[in-house]
Amino acid sequence: CEHVDIIGPGTINGNAEAGDWWQNHRTKRLAWRPNTVFFNGCNHMRMQNVTVKNSPCWTIHPYYCDDLSFLNLTIQNPYDSPNTDGFDPESCKNVLLLGTKISVGDDCVAIKSGKFYMARNHFKRTENIVIRNCDFERGHGSVTVGSEIAGGVTGVKVEQCLFDATDRGVRIKTRRGRGERS
Repeated sequence: CEHVDIIGPGTINGNAEAGDWWQNHRTKRLAWRPNTVFFNGCNHMRMQNVTVKNSPCWTIHPYYCDDLSFLNLTIQNPYDSPNTDGFDPESCKNVLLLGTKISVGDDCVAIKSGKFYMARNHFKRTENIVIRNCDFERGHGSVTVGSEIAGGVTGVKVEQCLFDATDRGVRIKTRRGRGERS
């Protein structure tokens, strides 16, 4: 999709609480747990004044997208819902997250650029991410880079945000076994 606006007011409810998505969250059923909002290869998109809640897994996941704006959103998942990141731009360029409130069971924002095989076959770094005037509460990390960052991340700017009862403000993470061995 290109040049699309999703503008509220309105609510997108992933309804994960109505099922067993948060129990045994590492177990694949017919499929892996879905993201509530997933943009794949989109350009010039805007999402504004929308509430997204009760996601089975990552809540809003732009993937290989450019020139995106997310404005005045509310992203809510229960504090004990596993792996329910709020906002996960992955291998994206020129992303603005502005005036958004995020309260989730994992990282509020997790900036990613793919696992090793993705970066090797479809290399695209994540770059030029601006996060401003946001309120992050009860997540593990307010703003996290990782853990999937094989393509690299550059140009992240976080300003005038509130971190309330999150485990960490800024978090850089990876997993054992990632990267080359010396």
